[in-house]
Amino acid sequence: MQRALPEGLAARLVAPRGPLREGRGRAWIGAFAADPDDALSAALAPAAAGVAAFIGALRERVPTAGRPIVVGISQGGLVALALAARDPHAVGAVFVLGATLPRGLWPRATPMDPPRVWGWHGARDRYVPLRRTEVAFAAFRRRGYGAELEVDERRGHRFDGPARGALRAALARFVDASVREGGAAGRAPRRGRGPRDALGRAGGRGGRPREGRASGSGASR
Repeated sequence: MQRALPEGLAARLVAPRGPLREGRGRAWIGAFAADPDDALSAALAPAAAGVAAFIGALRERVPTAGRPIVVGISQGGLVALALAARDPHAVGAVFVLGATLPRGLWPRATPMDPPRVWGWHGARDRYVPLRRTEVAFAAFRRRGYGAELEVDERRGHRFDGPARGALRAALARFVDASVREGGAAGRAPRRGRGPRDALGRAGGRGGRPREGRASGSGASR
Protein backbone atom coordinates (compact mmCIF):
# COMPACT_ATOMS: atom_id res chain seq x y z
CA MET A 1 0.00 0.00 0.00
CA GLN A 2 2.82 2.38 0.82
CA ARG A 3 4.08 2.09 -2.74
CA ALA A 4 0.65 3.15 -4.03
CA LEU A 5 0.85 6.53 -2.29
CA PRO A 6 2.80 9.63 -3.28
CA GLU A 7 5.73 10.38 -1.00
CA GLY A 8 4.77 12.19 2.19
CA LEU A 9 1.09 11.27 2.10
CA ALA A 10 -0.25 9.45 5.15
CA ALA A 11 -2.80 6.66 4.80
CA ARG A 12 -5.48 5.08 6.94
CA LEU A 13 -6.60 1.55 6.09
CA VAL A 14 -10.31 0.86 6.53
CA ALA A 15 -11.64 -2.67 6.04
CA PRO A 16 -15.44 -2.69 5.68
CA ARG A 17 -17.10 -6.11 5.70
CA GLY A 18 -20.25 -7.06 3.88
CA PRO A 19 -23.28 -7.39 6.19
CA LEU A 20 -24.31 -10.86 4.95
CA ARG A 21 -22.68 -14.15 5.90
CA GLU A 22 -21.74 -16.22 2.86
CA GLY A 23 -20.07 -19.52 3.67
CA ARG A 24 -16.75 -18.71 5.32
CA GLY A 25 -16.82 -15.13 4.10
CA ARG A 26 -19.12 -12.15 3.82
CA ALA A 27 -21.31 -10.72 1.08
CA TRP A 28 -22.60 -7.24 0.37
CA ILE A 29 -25.77 -8.32 -1.40
CA GLY A 30 -27.78 -11.48 -1.97
CA ALA A 31 -27.65 -11.16 -5.75
CA PHE A 32 -25.35 -11.83 -8.69
CA ALA A 33 -23.98 -9.47 -11.31
CA ALA A 34 -25.70 -11.49 -14.05
CA ASP A 35 -29.14 -11.17 -12.39
CA PRO A 36 -31.85 -9.08 -14.11
CA ASP A 37 -31.29 -5.33 -13.78
CA ASP A 38 -34.33 -4.75 -11.56
CA ALA A 39 -33.33 -7.39 -9.04
CA LEU A 40 -29.70 -6.32 -8.99
CA SER A 41 -30.61 -2.63 -8.63
CA ALA A 42 -32.95 -3.41 -5.74
CA ALA A 43 -30.17 -5.27 -3.93
CA LEU A 44 -27.41 -2.77 -4.65
CA ALA A 45 -29.19 0.48 -3.78
CA PRO A 46 -29.42 -0.13 -0.01
CA ALA A 47 -25.88 -1.54 0.06
CA ALA A 48 -24.51 1.64 -1.54
CA ALA A 49 -26.56 3.77 0.85
CA GLY A 50 -25.10 1.83 3.77
CA VAL A 51 -21.53 2.35 2.59
CA ALA A 52 -22.22 6.05 2.05
CA ALA A 53 -23.50 6.32 5.62
CA PHE A 54 -20.45 4.40 6.87
CA ILE A 55 -18.08 6.78 5.08
CA GLY A 56 -19.94 9.81 6.41
CA ALA A 57 -19.86 8.54 9.99
CA LEU A 58 -16.18 7.61 9.73
CA ARG A 59 -15.17 11.00 8.39
CA GLU A 60 -17.17 12.74 11.10
CA ARG A 61 -15.46 10.68 13.78
CA VAL A 62 -12.00 10.91 12.19
CA PRO A 63 -11.88 14.19 10.20
CA THR A 64 -10.00 14.06 6.91
CA ALA A 65 -9.33 16.37 4.00
CA GLY A 66 -10.03 15.21 0.48
CA ARG A 67 -12.46 12.53 -0.61
CA PRO A 68 -12.13 8.75 -0.25
CA ILE A 69 -10.63 6.50 -2.90
CA VAL A 70 -12.77 3.36 -2.94
CA VAL A 71 -11.53 0.05 -4.34
CA GLY A 72 -13.93 -2.83 -5.00
CA ILE A 73 -13.47 -6.37 -6.30
CA SER A 74 -16.36 -8.23 -7.92
CA GLN A 75 -19.44 -7.68 -5.73
CA GLY A 76 -17.57 -5.00 -3.80
CA GLY A 77 -16.92 -3.31 -7.14
CA LEU A 78 -20.64 -3.24 -7.90
CA VAL A 79 -21.23 -1.46 -4.59
CA ALA A 80 -18.37 0.97 -5.31
CA LEU A 81 -19.82 1.88 -8.72
CA ALA A 82 -23.28 2.29 -7.23
CA LEU A 83 -21.79 4.59 -4.60
CA ALA A 84 -20.03 6.71 -7.24
CA ALA A 85 -23.29 7.11 -9.17
CA ARG A 86 -25.45 7.70 -6.09
CA ASP A 87 -23.13 10.03 -4.13
CA PRO A 88 -20.53 11.38 -6.56
CA HIS A 89 -19.34 14.01 -4.10
CA ALA A 90 -18.77 11.43 -1.35
CA VAL A 91 -15.85 9.77 -3.15
CA GLY A 92 -12.83 11.12 -4.98
CA ALA A 93 -12.10 8.07 -7.12
CA VAL A 94 -13.26 4.49 -7.65
CA PHE A 95 -11.12 1.53 -8.76
CA VAL A 96 -12.98 -1.71 -9.55
CA LEU A 97 -12.17 -5.19 -10.81
CA GLY A 98 -14.70 -7.46 -12.49
CA ALA A 99 -17.68 -5.23 -11.71
CA THR A 100 -20.61 -3.55 -13.44
CA LEU A 101 -23.63 -1.40 -12.61
CA PRO A 102 -27.24 -2.17 -13.59
CA ARG A 103 -29.09 0.37 -15.71
CA GLY A 104 -31.43 1.32 -12.87
CA LEU A 105 -28.50 2.76 -10.89
CA TRP A 106 -26.65 4.59 -13.65
CA PRO A 107 -25.86 8.23 -12.84
CA ARG A 108 -28.82 10.46 -13.73
CA ALA A 109 -27.12 13.86 -13.58
CA THR A 110 -23.77 15.44 -14.39
CA PRO A 111 -21.94 16.28 -11.14
CA MET A 112 -19.85 19.42 -10.79
CA ASP A 113 -16.78 17.43 -9.77
CA PRO A 114 -17.35 13.73 -10.50
CA PRO A 115 -14.97 11.09 -9.17
CA ARG A 116 -12.55 9.28 -11.44
CA VAL A 117 -13.71 5.76 -12.26
CA TRP A 118 -11.33 3.05 -13.46
CA GLY A 119 -12.14 -0.58 -14.15
CA TRP A 120 -10.20 -3.72 -15.00
CA HIS A 121 -12.20 -6.53 -16.57
CA GLY A 122 -11.39 -9.95 -17.94
CA ALA A 123 -12.73 -10.57 -21.45
CA ARG A 124 -13.45 -14.19 -20.46
CA ASP A 125 -15.40 -13.27 -17.32
CA ARG A 126 -18.35 -15.68 -16.98
CA TYR A 127 -19.74 -14.10 -13.81
CA VAL A 128 -19.84 -10.45 -14.83
CA PRO A 129 -20.46 -10.14 -18.59
CA LEU A 130 -18.01 -7.71 -20.18
CA ARG A 131 -20.71 -6.12 -22.34
CA ARG A 132 -22.69 -5.07 -19.27
CA THR A 133 -19.61 -3.41 -17.86
CA GLU A 134 -18.84 -1.62 -21.13
CA VAL A 135 -22.29 -0.05 -21.37
CA ALA A 136 -22.20 0.92 -17.68
CA PHE A 137 -18.88 2.73 -18.11
CA ALA A 138 -20.25 4.47 -21.20
CA ALA A 139 -23.14 5.70 -19.05
CA PHE A 140 -20.67 7.20 -16.57
CA ARG A 141 -18.80 8.95 -19.37
CA ARG A 142 -22.01 10.45 -20.73
CA ARG A 143 -22.52 12.10 -17.35
CA GLY A 144 -19.06 13.64 -17.30
CA TYR A 145 -17.21 11.04 -15.24
CA GLY A 146 -13.65 10.25 -16.25
CA ALA A 147 -14.46 6.55 -16.59
CA GLU A 148 -11.82 4.26 -18.09
CA LEU A 149 -12.16 0.52 -18.62
CA GLU A 150 -9.17 -1.72 -19.31
CA VAL A 151 -9.90 -5.19 -20.69
CA ASP A 152 -7.55 -8.13 -20.19
CA GLU A 153 -8.18 -10.50 -23.10
CA ARG A 154 -6.55 -13.44 -21.31
CA ARG A 155 -8.41 -13.25 -18.01
CA GLY A 156 -11.77 -14.31 -16.68
CA HIS A 157 -13.13 -13.21 -13.31
CA ARG A 158 -10.03 -14.15 -11.33
CA PHE A 159 -6.95 -11.97 -11.22
CA ASP A 160 -4.27 -14.12 -9.64
CA GLY A 161 -0.73 -15.20 -10.34
CA PRO A 162 1.21 -12.76 -12.54
CA ALA A 163 -1.85 -10.52 -12.83
CA ARG A 164 -1.54 -9.46 -9.21
CA GLY A 165 1.67 -7.58 -9.83
CA ALA A 166 0.13 -5.78 -12.79
CA LEU A 167 -2.90 -4.89 -10.69
CA ARG A 168 -0.78 -3.50 -7.87
CA ALA A 169 1.10 -1.36 -10.37
CA ALA A 170 -2.17 -0.17 -11.94
CA LEU A 171 -3.59 0.69 -8.53
CA ALA A 172 -0.45 2.63 -7.66
CA ARG A 173 -0.73 4.66 -10.87
CA PHE A 174 -4.43 5.26 -10.30
CA VAL A 175 -3.99 6.45 -6.71
CA ASP A 176 -1.08 8.68 -7.69
CA ALA A 177 -3.02 10.24 -10.57
CA SER A 178 -6.13 10.71 -8.42
CA VAL A 179 -4.14 12.44 -5.70
CA ARG A 180 -2.26 14.67 -8.11
CA GLU A 181 -5.49 15.78 -9.77
CA GLY A 182 -6.64 17.00 -6.38
CA GLY A 183 -10.15 15.56 -6.15
CA ALA A 184 -9.20 12.64 -3.96
CA ALA A 185 -6.57 14.24 -1.77
CA GLY A 186 -4.50 17.25 -0.98
CA ARG A 187 -0.95 17.69 0.20
CA ALA A 188 0.56 15.67 2.99
CA PRO A 189 -1.01 16.42 6.38
CA ARG A 190 0.62 18.94 8.66
CA ARG A 191 2.22 17.71 11.85
CA GLY A 192 -0.37 16.99 14.50
CA ARG A 193 -3.20 16.50 11.99
CA GLY A 194 -4.74 13.25 10.85
CA PRO A 195 -4.58 11.51 7.46
CA ARG A 196 -6.30 13.20 4.59
CA ASP A 197 -8.68 10.85 2.83
CA ALA A 198 -9.81 7.25 2.39
CA LEU A 199 -9.06 4.21 0.29
CA GLY A 200 -11.53 1.35 0.71
CA ARG A 201 -11.45 -2.10 -0.80
CA ALA A 202 -14.07 -4.81 -0.81
CA GLY A 203 -14.19 -8.20 -2.45
CA GLY A 204 -17.33 -9.85 -3.68
CA ARG A 205 -19.23 -12.92 -4.71
CA GLY A 206 -18.31 -14.57 -7.95
CA GLY A 207 -14.54 -14.22 -8.01
CA ARG A 208 -11.34 -13.04 -6.48
CA PRO A 209 -10.22 -12.97 -3.77
CA ARG A 210 -12.11 -15.92 -2.24
CA GLU A 211 -13.76 -17.82 -5.03
CA GLY A 212 -17.04 -15.99 -5.03
CA ARG A 213 -17.13 -14.95 -1.38
CA ALA A 214 -17.24 -11.40 -0.15
CA SER A 215 -14.43 -9.98 1.87
CA GLY A 216 -13.19 -6.49 2.35
CA SER A 217 -10.35 -4.26 3.27
CA GLY A 218 -9.58 -0.69 2.59
CA ALA A 219 -7.66 2.37 3.54
CA SER A 220 -8.27 5.96 4.18
CA ARG A 221 -5.60 8.50 3.86
